[in-house]
Amino acid sequence: MINVTRGNYFLLYGIVCAFAIEACYNYNGTENIAVHSVEMKKSPSEQKPIEDWYVCGAFSPRNDSIYGKSVVKDIYACAEMSNPDTLNPYWYNGLYHPLYNLLDLREVYNIRPEKSPLQDKVTYLACDIHSEVDRNLYLGVESSMDCPQWLNGKSLQRKDIQGLNFYPIHLGKGYNRYVVKAIAETNDYSFEATVLDSNQVASLYTNGQSNNIVFPEISASNKTVTLTNGHQNLMKVPVKLQFHDVKKGKVYETTLQKDSFSYKIPVLQEGKSYMCSMTIAGQSVRQPVVCGDFDDVYEKFVRLRDELPNHHPRANEIDQILYRLNFLLHHETRNSDWWWQFKIAPLTYQLEIIFANLDGEHGKDKGEFNIQFITYTSKLDGGIQRYLLATPNEMKKGKKYPLVVIVRPHVDHHYHFFTSPQFTHQWAINIIQSLANSHGFVVMLPEARMYHNEDLTPFAEAEMKLAIEDVKKHYKIDEERMYLHGICSGGYRALRMATENPEMFAALGLYTPIYHEKLLSSRAKAHSIENLLPNLAGTPVMIHADPFDRHTPYKVYADLITDCKKYGIPLTHSVKRNTELLYNAVVAGSEAFDFFDGKVRNGVMKSAVMPDTSIVVADLYSQPFVYVYNNHNHGAYYKNMVHTIQGDYKEYMNTDLPLITEDEVDEKMLKSKNVFLIGHVFENPLLVELVDSVKREESDLIDEKRSSISIHRNTLTQKLFVISSFTSQDASYFKYPWIDGMERVLKSDSQ
Repeated sequence: MINVTRGNYFLLYGIVCAFAIEACYNYNGTENIAVHSVEMKKSPSEQKPIEDWYVCGAFSPRNDSIYGKSVVKDIYACAEMSNPDTLNPYWYNGLYHPLYNLLDLREVYNIRPEKSPLQDKVTYLACDIHSEVDRNLYLGVESSMDCPQWLNGKSLQRKDIQGLNFYPIHLGKGYNRYVVKAIAETNDYSFEATVLDSNQVASLYTNGQSNNIVFPEISASNKTVTLTNGHQNLMKVPVKLQFHDVKKGKVYETTLQKDSFSYKIPVLQEGKSYMCSMTIAGQSVRQPVVCGDFDDVYEKFVRLRDELPNHHPRANEIDQILYRLNFLLHHETRNSDWWWQFKIAPLTYQLEIIFANLDGEHGKDKGEFNIQFITYTSKLDGGIQRYLLATPNEMKKGKKYPLVVIVRPHVDHHYHFFTSPQFTHQWAINIIQSLANSHGFVVMLPEARMYHNEDLTPFAEAEMKLAIEDVKKHYKIDEERMYLHGICSGGYRALRMATENPEMFAALGLYTPIYHEKLLSSRAKAHSIENLLPNLAGTPVMIHADPFDRHTPYKVYADLITDCKKYGIPLTHSVKRNTELLYNAVVAGSEAFDFFDGKVRNGVMKSAVMPDTSIVVADLYSQPFVYVYNNHNHGAYYKNMVHTIQGDYKEYMNTDLPLITEDEVDEKMLKSKNVFLIGHVFENPLLVELVDSVKREESDLIDEKRSSISIHRNTLTQKLFVISSFTSQDASYFKYPWIDGMERVLKSDSQ
C-alpha cells in the first residue's frame, strides 16, 4: 500500500484518478462514467463498497433549488457545469476515486479535518451499478449526512430499522444509475454504500444486535418483553424469538408480527434469568434477560452468596461479579444511560449459571453466555485477577479455537478492572462478542496488572501469560493460532509482548500503534520495541489507521512501518477514512479479525535479538513472590512503613499484598518464591545471611542514612530477593517498584 502524506496528496490523486479513468470508466463508447460491478461474495466483510463516483458540487441551498433537479435527472449531462457561486471555494465536477476507500468530501474538497465549512451545502454523487442478471438486493449505507437516493430515477426508501441504513433495490440486467444527494449537516462528510444480498444483510444485522434484541429487564407483573428495534421489518422472512432457561431448556417460542413490538411471555418466572435468541434468515443472535427488578435479583444473589463458605471454589468468582453488579446498580448514569440495563443482564445471567453449577467451572457450565467476566487466582501474589471473555455462540466439543488477546490501552486514571473505561460502552463489548462469533474465535481482554499509563512491565507480562494459561485450562485453544490485538497505546503494549515472546503469537493486529517511548534506563532501552523488533521476522503484522486521525497521527507509527520492511516482517498497512471515530472508542476492530483469519504460527521462532538479561527491581514480580517484614521490630516508623507499603499495593492492585513475617520464612519458601525484604535488619538466620551476603559484596548498597532498594540473586536457590533500606532520617520510599524499578539499584537521591 502506498503511504500518502499531505505533500504528495494531489500528485498521487492525479495518478490514481488517471489510472481509474483509463481502466474503469469507458463502456459503450461513453466516457466519464463511474461503474461498480456487482460481484456477490460469501461474506459481507468481503463485499467491496462502491469506490468510484462522479461528484458534482458543492451547491448552496439556493443554487441547489435551481440546479438540483437537473443534476438528479442526468448528472453526466452537467459535466460542463462550472461553479455557479463564485464565493464558494468548494467545487468539484468529475470522476473521483477515493484515496482511502471511503468517499469523504473533506478529501474531495481538500478541507482540513478540523474544519466544517460545508454546513447545509449539497453534493451529488453518482455511479452506474452493473449487474449480469436481474436481481433483488440491498444497499447498506453509512453516512452522517442526510442522503436522499435514487436508482434508475426512482427514490429509494430506507427500511424502518433504528440506527441501520438498508435500502431494498432492484437491479436490472446491465447498468443501473445510482444517484445520491449528500446534504452536509455535521463535520462528518463521509459516505459509503455497499451492495448486499439478503443473507449478508441478515448476518450484518444479527451481529449488530448481539446482546440487543429486547429490553432485558422484564416486569414480573405483566411479563411483557419489548423489542429494541424493528427486527421484523428487516426483510420479508419470519423472525423467531425463543427463550431458554439456564439449563438450555426451551420455555417459549414466538414469531414476530408486523408492527408489533411487545410480546407477553407468561411462562417467565420472577427473579429468574433467561436466554433470548432471535433468528432471521438462518442467522441467530442471543441476549440474556431477567424477569423481575434488577435490585431484587441482586439481593437474591447476595443472600445465596452469604450461604456459601468463603473457601468455596467459586466464591471469588461470585464476589467479583457482585462487585461489578453493585457498581452498576449504584452508578450515577443509571437513569440516563440507554445501555445501562444491557450491562446488568449478562451479569445476573452469569450468576444464575454459576449457582446452577456450583460444582462446575466456566467453560464447562451448561448454558453459558458468550460474554463473561472471569476471575482466577494469580500464581504471582495469590491475588484475584480478572479478564473479559467472549466466545462464539456455539462451542463444539473437542474443537480447538483460535485465541485473540486484546491488550488494554492506557487510561488517564487508576480504575478497578471491572469499572474501567473499556467497559463503559456495552455496545463496544457487544462488538467483541460479535467478532468472536462471526470469526469463530475465543477472545479475551486481560487485566494483566495494567491500570494506568505504565509500560508492559515484567509483572504485566507474566500476568498476561497466566491469564492466557487460564483460558487454555477451560477451553481448547489452538496454540498455533494465537493473536495479539491492540489499539493506540494498547498496540504499543502488544508489540512489547510480541517482541519479548516471538514464539507465542501467529500475527499482530495493531490500530495506530505508538512506537517510540522515552526510555531512561539501560534495561528499558535494551527491551524496547525498536531493539527487539527483528524478533518478529516472519510474523505477519497489520497496522490499521485513519490517514487523518488527529489522536494518533501517521508520524507516530511511520518509523514502525519503515522498520517492519527493514527487518523482513510481513506488513499489511490498512488505511480507511473516518475510522478514528470508532477505533478510538473501542478496543477491538473488524479489520484485525479479518486479518487474523487463517494465520498460523510460523514454527517455533527463535529470538533474533536477545534482550538484556541483567536483573532489575521490577523482575522480582515476574515470578511468585512474597513481602517479608520483621515482626520483632516494634518501632513506630517501621510499623508505619510496613502499613504504607501494604496500602500502596492494595490501592494499586485491588488485592492484598502477599505479606508474611520473617518467622514464616524457611528454606522451602526461599526455593519457591522471590522475596521482597522490608528493611535490612532481621533475626531469621536465613534472612540475615541474605543481607550479609550483599554487605560483603556491595556494602555501599545499604546506607543507614538514606533509602535504597536493590535486587540480587540468591546463588543457592537462583531466586531473586530485594532489599529495601530506609530510616526515619530519610522520608523517601519507593512507592511502585513493580513499575518504576527498571534499575538494579535505586537510591533516594536519584529518584
